[in-house]
Amino acid sequence: MKKTLALLCASLGLLALLAGCGTNTKVRGLSIELVKLEQAADGTFTATLRYTNPNVVAYNVASSTHKLSLNGKSVGTIVADDAVGIPQQFTLTHTGRLKLANGTSLPSGPASYQMSSALTLRLYGDAMDRATFTSAGTTEIVTR
Repeated sequence: MKKTLALLCASLGLLALLAGCGTNTKVRGLSIELVKLEQAADGTFTATLRYTNPNVVAYNVASSTHKLSLNGKSVGTIVADDAVGIPQQFTLTHTGRLKLANGTSLPSGPASYQMSSALTLRLYGDAMDRATFTSAGTTEIVTR
């Protein structure tokens, strides 16, 4: 009987240990908004993004991509290769470059947007995870 009890305890302990080893990160509450698109003198566009983190944990974003539609039409992808730390219960802005789809031009002024975002999160060391978000709203386009 003692052997069966010891084997059962060892099995449950091993099961509990293995259950804690997963990296299934669920990012909830984090929101991403497109604040504005601004054209530089060379014709490229810089996107200003606003990250809002209402959570009690910080996030370390290694990179992100955001598929962008304006006024119902797909216009390209915003790429932000710079790492950014988003502190807990904090809002910050971050910039990325907009890669326009071939033949796409942007008018100046307000526009409604829809954005599908994919974030690469650095968990610890070299361990990474991905999180996806969607957002919609109104943004300002500044052209030269």
